Amino acid sequence: MAGTWTGTLESPSGPTRTVSATFVQTTNCVDGAWGTVPSEWAGAISGYAGVGSFAGLMSIEGSGPAGRCTESGTLTGEVDDKTMTFAWTPPTVDTGSCAGVFPQSAVLKLRRQ
Repeated sequence: MAGTWTGTLESPSGPTRTVSATFVQTTNCVDGAWGTVPSEWAGAISGYAGVGSFAGLMSIEGSGPAGRCTESGTLTGEVDDKTMTFAWTPPTVDTGSCAGVFPQSAVLKLRRQ
């Protein structure tokens, strides 16, 4: 998974966003950073890659009505040498000043650059 990837973040509750991500990998441990293009949301991805699969966490940070908002959730999916497709699910629905800022679920689709 190491390298630079681009693609989309798709959600049933909002517009599709273009994203760019960069990953580093040591054996099966993967860490990375991603962001929307143009810059609106950004976050981190961390987890474990298996043969054709990935399981970990993804955070999203962005602006809300009362300032900075952050959400994190599980990220699982399929990986090959050219594409990745992940399902992102936060543990709970946002409440308070960040309610509705981020999707309740999303699909991250990336292709190697």
